[in-house]
Amino acid sequence: MAAATILVNRPRNFAVFTYAGTTAAQNIHLGFKPSYMIIHNATDGDDVNIWHTSSQTTFINIAAAAANISAAVAPVDDGTTLGFSLPADSDINENGKTYHGIAFYE
Repeated sequence: MAAATILVNRPRNFAVFTYAGTTAAQNIHLGFKPSYMIIHNATDGDDVNIWHTSSQTTFINIAAAAANISAAVAPVDDGTTLGFSLPADSDINENGKTYHGIAFYE
């Protein structure tokens, strides 16, 4: 389980966070299950990803190049991680890249 570095935390509202991409599937611990997130690839500046609980099967990727995203992000509350899972993917979880995001409470 990878822990997000919480940069701003407004209880019952939202949190600003950062995490390191691995390209391998991983869970990110926020301390709450998000209902909406915006995640930016801060290293390259080439991807912005948007996810909402209504898009359980995929996320929206805004990229510098056309992309076809089929990977899934999902909320996680498994007793260890309270946050979200990242797929093995190079858009929202690219190895060696730093991501910044904002997550809104469920």
